[in-house]
Amino acid sequence: NLEKCVAFAESNNLMTAEEADQAKKFNESLAGGGTPGGCNSQATCEAYCNDVGNIGQCVAFGEKSGFLKGKELEDAKKVHAAIQKGAKMPGDCRNKTACESYCKSSEHIDECVSFAKDNGFMSEEEAREVEKFLPLMKRGETPGACKSKEECEAYCDSDEHTDECINFAEKAGLLSGEELKHIEQFKKAGGKGPGGCRGRSCKSFCEKPENQKECFRWGKENGFIGEEDLRRIEEGKQQMKKALEQMPPEVKACVDEIVGPGGLEGDFFGGPEIGDKI
Repeated sequence: NLEKCVAFAESNNLMTAEEADQAKKFNESLAGGGTPGGCNSQATCEAYCNDVGNIGQCVAFGEKSGFLKGKELEDAKKVHAAIQKGAKMPGDCRNKTACESYCKSSEHIDECVSFAKDNGFMSEEEAREVEKFLPLMKRGETPGACKSKEECEAYCDSDEHTDECINFAEKAGLLSGEELKHIEQFKKAGGKGPGGCRGRSCKSFCEKPENQKECFRWGKENGFIGEEDLRRIEEGKQQMKKALEQMPPEVKACVDEIVGPGGLEGDFFGGPEIGDKI
């Protein structure tokens, strides 16, 4: 019933165009008998492809049909290549869920890191960071005694743990010179960013278009935006002003409305969102 159901879902906006296209490709594969292990539904295909022993067929099918893309496809190919050259999966795990569960345990971390390094899942820089992090983790010296990247990020997302996490990152040598410089500037500013944000929450605060002017002012006042950056921004403002002078009045009115009160004068900061709207 796939063809009828996809047509119904598409006509009633229950599927995106991409989802509908994938379903049609899957239907074509079914008709041609080209699915991995002869699976005939999402559940049976996932069950078949959940075993690394079938990864060759599943990666080839996923790439051809467009079910696997980007990092997911890249990682699947790396696992396939590792198996082809005789690598042993950590703990002999047979699927993604089992492998992730096995590697979350601190007892298996050395084995899992070794597999990741040997099979291209880590860059040299990431491997160096892990090598600095592991001894501290084993001694229980990580923030909140976290034992994985996910655990550490969740712990350090909390404002109350910001200082502890920064001190740990400095001690472990996980920060670049530029990052250390920014942290010192941040401390001089009282440890709080625009809108009173702290730590990682500042990134999400400043990504919102309505906060960009405030973030720009704060960055300028606290030395996060250099003289060269300020010069380029000012040049951009002047170029836009000249362009506005040549625009029909209704276009200029439209741009002024988008830019907001004060137009291009004063502290206007034209981020990507403003550019897209214009």
